[in-house]
Amino acid sequence: MVDSFKKINLNFWLFATLAIVILASLIIVSINFLRVNLTLNGKIALAEEIKRPAEVEAIIVKESSCVECVDVAPILEKIKQNNVNIKSIKTVERMSEEGDGLIKKYSLEKIPSFILTGEIDKGEFLKKILPALGEIKDNAFILKNIGGPFVAVADGQIKGKAKLILLTDSTCPQCYDAVVHQAIVKQFGLNPTIETVDSQSLVGKKFISAYRIQLLPTIIIQGDLGVYPQLKTVWPQVGDIAKDGAYVFRQGVKGMGVYHDLASNKIIEPQKK
Repeated sequence: MVDSFKKINLNFWLFATLAIVILASLIIVSINFLRVNLTLNGKIALAEEIKRPAEVEAIIVKESSCVECVDVAPILEKIKQNNVNIKSIKTVERMSEEGDGLIKKYSLEKIPSFILTGEIDKGEFLKKILPALGEIKDNAFILKNIGGPFVAVADGQIKGKAKLILLTDSTCPQCYDAVVHQAIVKQFGLNPTIETVDSQSLVGKKFISAYRIQLLPTIIIQGDLGVYPQLKTVWPQVGDIAKDGAYVFRQGVKGMGVYHDLASNKIIEPQKK
């Protein structure tokens, strides 16, 4: 009888121990499963958050009377195309009460401009592009580098007007196309009016004489160019600045392709490397 009782008691403790071990194992497995699940859910949530477009709001400050002023809308469109949701775009005139308040609050010096508010620090694109376009102040991004022409807030004058003269050569149909310079100068913020002049015309010959042009085709940039510091820095590598302030494209012609050397009256085709 006693042996039977001891046997039952032993079996009970063995069963109880086994049950505890199984229960502990289940608890550990459950905890690990929960931990893995939470980690996985966290990673999924993080990935979804990264993919989610940044949400911002824009206020454009402009002066409608300046029809030649640079358009900032393409900049906003470029931002929008890079996983940014611009929930609203409001346009405010410079001379309005609201416009004056924005100019003072954000220290705007050039018009047009725009202010972005919201998730301006979300996403690699905004973190990379915004510092190149302006500055962040009071949790808002302010567009500063707009190119030209623009209205200077200090005196209300239009700055940065420019004319791009494409001096072509009808005697050299195989020469490089001077039109390619339009896209190049835009990279420096210029939005010039375009004038195409044939070197064989009376006007063309006057340009050649006045600026001592030796290589064709070429370009001459005239206007208020002092507001484009990057252009001024780069220009000595490709040309010079005439006494009247015009930027004349000279030695840079040799790197553009086939050209006409007026001094030797020969068509020069650069050797292929």
